Amino acid sequence: MKNIKRLLLSFALLSFLCFLGVGSTDNGSISNDKSTNKWYTGGTLHSGSVAEWNGATYANKLATAADWAMTAPQIKKKVKNSGSIDTLKPFAIELV
Repeated sequence: MKNIKRLLLSFALLSFLCFLGVGSTDNGSISNDKSTNKWYTGGTLHSGSVAEWNGATYANKLATAADWAMTAPQIKKKVKNSGSIDTLKPFAIELV
């Protein structure tokens, strides 16, 4: 049952990334802004179950979703071009 939940969560993520049109080959790095707001760090739900996701804090969900969203080359490129990690936040919020 746990594997089915993970599969469904993975499918949802992949569907979202496909919706965004993932397919770019940009491998550039991103630069973080100078703010002390670290909303994008500390996510621990990458291999978690749906029950763990449901019981997690919003901050943990947001940070984990940020990591997932950054796997999409087009999102990574937008963040890099903007020069601010905060460009990622709307995508992470949508994933949550």
